[in-house]
Amino acid sequence: NKDTINIKWQPANDNISMIAGYSVLWDTSPNSIPEESVNIDGDLLSVKSPKLESGREYYFHIRSVDKAGNWSIKTGHIGPFMIDTDPPPKIQQIFSESHISDNWSSINKAIIKWDEVKDDLSGILGYQWGISKDHKPIFNAFTDIPLIVQLDEGIQYIFIRAVDNAGNYGMHNEIVFKIDADPPELPIISSPSHPENVWYSNTSVRFEWSSLDKISGIKEYKWSWSMNKDSIPTEEILASLNSIELVALEPGVWYFNLLAIDNAGNQSKVSHYKVQIDPYAPPAPKIISDIEIGKEWSNRRDIRLIIDSIDVPSGIIGYSYLLDHNPLSIPSETITDKTGKIEFQNLSDGKWYFHCRAKNGSGIWGQTNHFEFKIDATPPEISITYPESNRWYNSPISQYSGIADDSASGIDWGRLYYRYNDIQSLFHSDIIQGNRWIDEDEIPHLKEGSSVIQIIVYDKAGNYAVTNPSVIMVDSSISSPIVTSVTHPNQDKWYNNNDLSISWGVKESLSGIDGFSWLLDSSENTVPKEIKTTDENYINITNLQDGVFYFHIRAVDKAGNWSETSHYKIMIDKTPPTASISLTGIAVTNGNATIVGQGTVEVLLKTSEPVYNLSLKYKPAGSIMTTPIELKGFGTEWKGIFDVTLHTGDGNAKFIFSAYDKANNLGDNISQGEFFVIDTLIRSDSNEVKEISCLSEPKTKVIIPSSALNQDIKVEI
Repeated sequence: NKDTINIKWQPANDNISMIAGYSVLWDTSPNSIPEESVNIDGDLLSVKSPKLESGREYYFHIRSVDKAGNWSIKTGHIGPFMIDTDPPPKIQQIFSESHISDNWSSINKAIIKWDEVKDDLSGILGYQWGISKDHKPIFNAFTDIPLIVQLDEGIQYIFIRAVDNAGNYGMHNEIVFKIDADPPELPIISSPSHPENVWYSNTSVRFEWSSLDKISGIKEYKWSWSMNKDSIPTEEILASLNSIELVALEPGVWYFNLLAIDNAGNQSKVSHYKVQIDPYAPPAPKIISDIEIGKEWSNRRDIRLIIDSIDVPSGIIGYSYLLDHNPLSIPSETITDKTGKIEFQNLSDGKWYFHCRAKNGSGIWGQTNHFEFKIDATPPEISITYPESNRWYNSPISQYSGIADDSASGIDWGRLYYRYNDIQSLFHSDIIQGNRWIDEDEIPHLKEGSSVIQIIVYDKAGNYAVTNPSVIMVDSSISSPIVTSVTHPNQDKWYNNNDLSISWGVKESLSGIDGFSWLLDSSENTVPKEIKTTDENYINITNLQDGVFYFHIRAVDKAGNWSETSHYKIMIDKTPPTASISLTGIAVTNGNATIVGQGTVEVLLKTSEPVYNLSLKYKPAGSIMTTPIELKGFGTEWKGIFDVTLHTGDGNAKFIFSAYDKANNLGDNISQGEFFVIDTLIRSDSNEVKEISCLSEPKTKVIIPSSALNQDIKVEI
């Protein structure tokens, strides 16, 4: 089916002058000889034919010539080449024995036929077909006539075309199939006027429905309206209509039956909608009681009622009842009971009315019946308002009062009793003010300690009430707290701890301790105010200053008694003692610096506060040893002496001090006189000879600097 042909050949052999070229010819004769004229160069081994006419047979002829002008004797021939570039004819008519084209069908197996076509050149090879859902031609395989196809649901297009032996494709033709093998969905029926399974009094019923067929769509519906659920729908209605209004001719249960039919003829299952209709109101119910109370007060607390009603077509679906004190009340149109058996328990005192009405299945309420009874089944209320239970009083109890109340039959004031520590007796209220009672002379008085009292009262219906046991308590005294301290246990001792931890306790009292009021100051006899400041029995105070403090505390019990004040002394000294030193004697020269020569030195040491375990030493700068100084004295003033010799060592010297105060603070600071200078030699610039006493040597020696020998010296020993 191509109108040009490419030809290749092997080169001709000429081993002498070699090939110069070729002469080629295209025609319709099988044995033609090309002219002796080169039209193809010798180095080319292929050629493309000119455009060949469709419907004819062509041959290719070739001769070679060498460079000496010799033409080959034989001519090469190849052919025939049969050219057919014309497509076969279009299939004119496609039809189906099983389906009507472009119509919905529930049959998914199609038988397709068409009229055969002819090709006058190469002839018909066969027919190619394809199937598509988007109307896009596609071709799968060859087929015979008829074509049998298994179809899917939906719209599908079958394409068929002829193919000739040259491979040319004819124009395609098509046929449309619409397949829907599934029935429509079950119709959904609703009634805006009559919800399903509910009785109604309205005999005119409106129905609405909807159904769905996702493929071919709904064509029509069939319905029936009957008191038989299994009636077959026969009445037709168009798919464009989805509502109808029907009338129930008599009370009872009616059924609206509906099915849907799609465009492929598939029918859905039958959908049923039940409607219950009863237009009659029920009569007033008859009330039956298991007890007849009458008009007298009774102390029975419960009543059981049975509601008996006449049967109606739709039945009684429930009752609305109301229990109150109004003889003409009408219960609401809300169902409160469905059993017909009602029991009331623990009713309060008073005259009661039970009102009841029935509702039938169609929603119609009947008349109300009223049933009367009176009950006083609640015990009277009784209480003791004074004295209060479990509250401590600090003065004797000589009067009792309380409240007695009964809102129904009333209090029988002739039946008042007290129970005092297991002794029960009748008493008469001295004063009755409304519902308040007061007794001042019959119930025993309490001076100290505790007792248990109860009051018993009856109402006029015979009910009685007893107060809970009331514990009355009197406590008129309290002891002072006992104060201790783990950090400062001795009140006459100084402590260097300025963090105070102090605790206290009170001997067991009758009513128990309610709290404490405390104060810390520097006054010895301060009394805290009668205001509770703590419930604890300890306190921690930190960072107190040096000095003498007093902790004052008093207790209050649950009866309101305040104790006498307890005082506790705390002495705190956290500051170590300091010392000041002054030197005197013939060997001492005081000026900007204290200079000590050879001889005895008197020491006066004063401390900032009284001390004990006092130690004083001195140490020349060139010595590794310290020399202790014995001191005598008391409190803040101490005296001592030490000797300086030629062997003491000249130069700077310092005192080393340590002592404890009464708070056991260790002091080592010398605020004045800590340093002094030792000078025992006669200096070269001296114009006098100093008297030197040596106490430790058996013989006296005088050392004079050599630079002093430039003058006459007289030494007297």
